[in-house]
Amino acid sequence: MQKHAAIGMVLAAGIFLLLGGCSDSNFGEVTGTVTIDGKPCPAGIEIMFEPQIEGGSVSQGVTGEGGTYEMHYTRDQKGVMVGKSLVRLQIPMGFDPQSGQSMTDGEELGKIVIPPEFGSDSTFEVEVKSGEQVIDIPVTTSN
Repeated sequence: MQKHAAIGMVLAAGIFLLLGGCSDSNFGEVTGTVTIDGKPCPAGIEIMFEPQIEGGSVSQGVTGEGGTYEMHYTRDQKGVMVGKSLVRLQIPMGFDPQSGQSMTDGEELGKIVIPPEFGSDSTFEVEVKSGEQVIDIPVTTSN
């Protein structure tokens, strides 16, 4: 009977590992600050880290006060997959960057324009390592 219990525990542990996906060494805990022309960006800018490996899933974050952010792989798991990631920024839905009008409470957010090289046509790539790290995102709007 003990043999069956031990086999059951080994099988359960194996299933847990398979369903759990990746180990913690496959993720880096990423925090940082987004600046626009050297000044901290307002709260509410959405950040995406898109792993440049096949099958990689996007991690997301949102700037808080002072432009700081923390990335999340899932709602319950902090981090970004280890390796190269393309970083994209976007203004959340509800803001019209042309008119500066906000459909929510975000006085400064409506004035922000994300340059294409940090937005839809991003070329800003970073290397994420295992463990805790700070990756600042310095956006420039002038050439």
